[in-house]
Amino acid sequence: MKKPRKSLITDRADQWFRRVAGDRRNEYEGAARSANTWKQYASAVKCFQAWCRGAKRRALPAKPETVKAWALDMARGGKSSATIRAYVSALCTWHRLQGFNLDRRPLWETLKGIKRQAPAQRKVRPLLRDELGADQMIFGSDYPHAEGLADPLAFVDDLPGFSDEEIRLVMRENGLALSRPRR
Repeated sequence: MKKPRKSLITDRADQWFRRVAGDRRNEYEGAARSANTWKQYASAVKCFQAWCRGAKRRALPAKPETVKAWALDMARGGKSSATIRAYVSALCTWHRLQGFNLDRRPLWETLKGIKRQAPAQRKVRPLLRDELGADQMIFGSDYPHAEGLADPLAFVDDLPGFSDEEIRLVMRENGLALSRPRR
């Protein structure tokens, strides 16, 4: 007797995936991303649809000019460059899953300009270390998501004023301690 095949996608992920993919879904596409990614994509799609209603523009299929106008609106509203890029990525995935192609190339220069004009990312300040203690801080990167780092070791550059021992705690030892069994 064959065992029933385990679902490739969790119920939580499927809930969000269905909101993005609609009827054009398969579980392999759903399993390609985490539940939190599908949740972020669903939020981006909902935000874009609301913006399109207010701007009297068509959301699906959207013209690149529409997405560009939305991105500019978000930038002027204070959204970070990383958030805007993540939302545009979500729209491209949404379009693809719905059987459309959203060409990102006309958006590249605008997205590059938004990134150049965005305020500098905040650095981890020694104040945080002073409040928490380096022994309570841990490094994490969720690349390729917007908040992740392509080069995780570059995070060390964002630790001004930390001693070598404190950097070792944040970057390695504190995380390693979580993987050891407690006694």
